[in-house]
Amino acid sequence: MYDYFVGRDEKLSALIYRCEKEHKELKEYTEKALLPIKQTLLDGMIPMQQVLKVLDDFLQAEKNHINFEEAEIFPMIEKIASDEDWEKISKKSWLKTNAMFGEFNTNEYAAIYAELNESIAPK
Repeated sequence: MYDYFVGRDEKLSALIYRCEKEHKELKEYTEKALLPIKQTLLDGMIPMQQVLKVLDDFLQAEKNHINFEEAEIFPMIEKIASDEDWEKISKKSWLKTNAMFGEFNTNEYAAIYAELNESIAPK
């Protein structure tokens, strides 16, 4: 959706470019956060402190990014966008995917969650 508004306002465009950069960084944080979980599911031994640090970094980066979008980008788009803009945007296919990482595969996350849940369930 952000691509639609690039070029409409200089400050908004700069914020969108920053946001796109952060999306790439968040993808890296996500991969780092999933790695110890996947390793644990494969019976890998990882110090809990290391797992908690990775997850804390991931959550903090996500929180900061969401706060940035909500405080700076969304209000600017709301001021600039017309009803016609929203109508055009609603017809675009990119809203049917995960804007940050491409196609959203819920099965992958469901499988990871199921394995994690099974591994920590009392026996």
